[in-house]
Amino acid sequence: MKVLIVEPGKYPREADIEHTLEAEQAVVGGTIEAVYPWRDSACIVCNDNGIAENLPLNRMLGDYDIIHGTFFVCGLTSN
Repeated sequence: MKVLIVEPGKYPREADIEHTLEAEQAVVGGTIEAVYPWRDSACIVCNDNGIAENLPLNRMLGDYDIIHGTFFVCGLTSN
């Protein structure tokens, strides 16, 4: 599946990853959590334990939340 990978301190980059749990966990470096901050058909997939694992700060999400560690953005359609 086509995703946009966002690593701390780097510009986002397009990538193709397998649509498997293992591939998604490999990108974020651990267990995954899906976050749906927009009304669009897209979501953020990030490390579920990013804060507890003391992963580096990455991006602000809204006015108060911060995503820790690498995450990716993917579409929610089958295209």
